[in-house]
Amino acid sequence: MSTPKYLECIYSAPINFDLEELKINWEKVDDHYIKYGTLHITYKDGTTQEYEGDMGDADYKWADTVTLYTDDWNLISEVE
Repeated sequence: MSTPKYLECIYSAPINFDLEELKINWEKVDDHYIKYGTLHITYKDGTTQEYEGDMGDADYKWADTVTLYTDDWNLISEVE
């Protein structure tokens, strides 16, 4: 086994969009994507709208993934 130099922890944080509160009728949505925490919607009538999400906090108690890397960032393993 290679000698680990870096240990990387990845955490996730939720972003919530209350469709009812935002008055979004999903049946009228043609397409959507989320970028930088903003929901971008294209409606079937061709109009577009942007909505800011409610950003939650990451739970730093437990990492989603923990990974070990060598000194040149080659993957050694994911830690269980």
